[in-house]
Amino acid sequence: MPLCTKFSTLSILLLPLLITVSAQAQQTGTAVSATPGSAIGTRVQSVQVPPPKPTCDSPGTTPAPNSTPILPDLLFSREGLICVRHSDGKSEQLADGLPWGFSSASKSEIAYWNPDSHELRIKSINGASDHPSGQLIDTLPGAIMSGMVWSSKGRTLTYFPSRAKPPGLRAINLDSGSRKIFTDNFVSLLASPDPGYVAAVATEGVVRFRLSDGARELVAPATYPAEASYSQSGALLGILVSAPGRIETASVPAAPATNSNSPKAATASPAPAAPPAAPPADDDTPDCTGGSFALIVHRASTGQLVTIPMPKEYDSVLDFAFSADDRSIAVTFGVTGCDYPGDIARIYRVDLSDLALTPISPADRLSVQAHWSPDGNTILYTDYTGSDSPLVAIDLRSHKITRLTNPGTLGPDTFLSWR
Repeated sequence: MPLCTKFSTLSILLLPLLITVSAQAQQTGTAVSATPGSAIGTRVQSVQVPPPKPTCDSPGTTPAPNSTPILPDLLFSREGLICVRHSDGKSEQLADGLPWGFSSASKSEIAYWNPDSHELRIKSINGASDHPSGQLIDTLPGAIMSGMVWSSKGRTLTYFPSRAKPPGLRAINLDSGSRKIFTDNFVSLLASPDPGYVAAVATEGVVRFRLSDGARELVAPATYPAEASYSQSGALLGILVSAPGRIETASVPAAPATNSNSPKAATASPAPAAPPAAPPADDDTPDCTGGSFALIVHRASTGQLVTIPMPKEYDSVLDFAFSADDRSIAVTFGVTGCDYPGDIARIYRVDLSDLALTPISPADRLSVQAHWSPDGNTILYTDYTGSDSPLVAIDLRSHKITRLTNPGTLGPDTFLSWR
């Protein structure tokens, strides 16, 4: 018999068997193994492991008695939770069920945006009773929240919903119920040190609006501004500006101020324009890197603008925070990359008297989002090095590093405010 006829006959004989096995596999979910017949009658089973229930607990992080640093109670967020870490190291849950989206906390309240229902609500976090979802403040169909912030004093909430109708930045005084809408080309928001104003980053720099009559004032000019923040006293204003490439300039001379108390004194000579970014490589590879930023500091009394120098191994500023005495800034320097916070991120202390830079966090860690303790002796930050991203504190006197929280798979933990 020819060889081809043998294979043909064998195929015909085996066909019913193959159809039977195939039908069994389709009906029962049988897995086919390497050994013939070993998988017949065996079902593939998948066991679902539920994710851990979010909790504010931080096991293993309670400090020993008399250990440093001594910190007051602080608020932090963790996967839909608002938690408080007490000075004894124990944590307590204050609120839960918060949706992913923009939120901003004061010492006793948190404002949050629900992107599904397009609702802005305020929830008490001091034990006061309210609706389980909090008080409804605004409903903005089709809007996307771009930012929100509480005033440094009082209970004024400012929020910026893009695509809202009517468009504009919105402010509400929760004590009086007064509401205002301001229109402009906004970039981001910042807390105003003066309760009579709301502040924002516009295309030409930092501006503020008087709540009583809506009057607009340019506080500090800046080229390509992105974010800004005041010091606690309001005497200093830090502005992140787009700055492709390295920053070599140490400072920018200020124009003479005719009257240090007049609004015009704040309109000193602007920072130099950022050099244009280099054109992308002529290939098909998409460029996922973000922009790089420099930090300039505006002094309200003189209008002076000072550019903070950058260590040679870095090309961007990720975040910053002023000390309570206005003498120093904690600055997170990084390298422009595709994923936050990149491959390198380290916190430095910058002395504003001489612009001296002192590294604070370890060189082999990803340390971001620096915050000063009220007494100025400790800097708090989030460590993004591992998979949990806890809150960490470093005592500036002893240089001791203390892990404050242990979120596990629920991280990162994000500092909200001191209580």
